[in-house]
Amino acid sequence: MAEFCATRGNYEKAIEYYRQLITHDPNNGASWTALGHCYLLTEDIHKAFTAYQHALYSVDDMNDP
Repeated sequence: MAEFCATRGNYEKAIEYYRQLITHDPNNGASWTALGHCYLLTEDIHKAFTAYQHALYSVDDMNDP
């Protein structure tokens, strides 16, 4: 649902869904990355930066996009 909302430009709703996902799986690097992207697109740079930092700490393989 989060990705669906994000691809439709409904970033606020996507953020809600991604926040729920990381609540259940805080080590999900892909969700953190997508959350950061949504924050960036809503011009919340501070939250985007924080989400991207979490993504870096949560990625299993830094060479895997």
